[in-house]
Order: sequence, then C-alpha cells, then structure tokens
Amino acid sequence: MKAARLICIVGPDGVGKTTQARLLEKTYRGRGIPATYVWMRFHHVFSLPLLALARLLGLTEVQHLTSGGTASNHHFNRVRPVAIAYAGLLLLDTMVATGVKVCLRLAMGKTVICDRFTYDTLVDLMISTEKRDVANSFVTRCFLLLATRAIAVIIMATPQALRLRREDIREDRYLDWKIELYSILSKKCEIPVIYSDGSVQQVHLAIIRAVDEVMARG
Repeated sequence: MKAARLICIVGPDGVGKTTQARLLEKTYRGRGIPATYVWMRFHHVFSLPLLALARLLGLTEVQHLTSGGTASNHHFNRVRPVAIAYAGLLLLDTMVATGVKVCLRLAMGKTVICDRFTYDTLVDLMISTEKRDVANSFVTRCFLLLATRAIAVIIMATPQALRLRREDIREDRYLDWKIELYSILSKKCEIPVIYSDGSVQQVHLAIIRAVDEVMARG
C-alpha cells in the first residue's frame, strides 16, 4: 500500500468499529504507512436549524432510557418537505466534512482510516425518513458516490449479540432495521462483511485480509 488510500470501517453501533479502526491505523503505521484515524459521524452544521425546527414541530422524539440517558428518534417522514430538506442538508454537511477531514489528508499523502463513513450516515438518514430503498433518490445515490473510491468493510453482529453489549442498543427500536439496511448496502455496493463474534485480534486480521483482497482486485 504505497499510494494514499481511504479505508472505512462501517456498521451498526456496538460492533467495535472504533477499536478496529484504531488497530488498523496502528498496524499500517507499524508498516511505515502514514495512516491517520478520522471519526466521520454526526457533522451537523447546515442541518442544525432544521433539526431545531423538527424538534419544535414534534418530529423528534426524545426516548428516555432506563439508565437515565436519552436517545433521539426522528420522524421526518411525517412532513415530506422536512424529510426532503433534511436529506439535502445532511448531504451538504457530509460533503463538507468529507472534503475537510478526508480529502485534505489524502492530498497530503496520508492513508485515512475512517471510523464510520457515508454508508453509516445514509443508514441514519433512511431511518429518520423511513426509506428502505438505498438507491431510490438522487440524494441517496450522491451519498454512495462520495464513497466510490473508498475501501469499505462492514463489521456486523446479530441483534441479539448487540443488545447484550450496551443498554442504549438494547433499547434501540430500530436495530433490526439498521442491520437490514447494512445488509442491503453490503450486497448493492459489494462491501465485505465481517462478524465481530471472534476476538478483537481475529476480527482485526479478517479486516486486513478483506482490505488486501479489495486492493488486489484494483
């Protein structure tokens, strides 16, 4: 791996994306590759005013967890103009964040290891707007285009396993739907899927093999 590359570790919450992205960064640096870790989720800037409006309109539900914490669930599909506007503004936020946090580092010759990427943002968007077809609109196709040159790996786990790991995941009413959407994305975009039921090191080695195989195919 001599040229700068973009490698994305994606998947539902609780599968160990951050741990694996950090391990991958460490492994590549150990090989003399100038790798850098980047967190790529929730870059709300242009979409912030709309999120505030949605809360005023009652389109954002605050779910109180048994631990005392909270989780926000959006129902933008109830007002179609809000859903359309949110999709466009979130795409703009994602494009700007990708340019600043990813493209600039790639231009500097660094291999970027992304903890989450546009695939995760797209899944969140589809949950918020209650869409299931990942290629059903111009905006969703644009999200996928942002990841055209990325080498992505989806880390997956069963809903039962994820619910045992964290309380907020256990109370996530959309967990099964999210896993379904990642499965659809993996097939549509030919993204390798690695289950996190092995040890951290086993998953790490499986990710390296998957990345190497994708690079070998060109």
